[in-house]
Amino acid sequence: MGVFQYIFIRIATTVIATATQATGHYCEDSLHPAFAHLWCLIFNVIAVTIAMYCLITFYLNLKRDLAANKPFFKLLCIKLVIFFSFWQMVRVSPISRLSIVINICQDSVRSPRF
Repeated sequence: MGVFQYIFIRIATTVIATATQATGHYCEDSLHPAFAHLWCLIFNVIAVTIAMYCLITFYLNLKRDLAANKPFFKLLCIKLVIFFSFWQMVRVSPISRLSIVINICQDSVRSPRF
């Protein structure tokens, strides 16, 4: 059940982000508690952490029973892609706000090249 909660949390935070973005209360560039972006981010971090903990616990408890199928690398690859893609979003977002990373799409809109 711990892994499946991530699906529902992610869908709920996406709906909340869409609704609050439409009303002007999301503000992805701010981590102020008055905006929904911070709260959606916190709930997603908690949900990913719980899901990863449950997957590791599941594997450790069934390691001997599933040894013939060699599930370790299959589980590891799938979950690391999900885990690191989420944390990449969390880490890249502040870097882009600090203008360390240049937004290529934004620059191409300002000065189109023909």
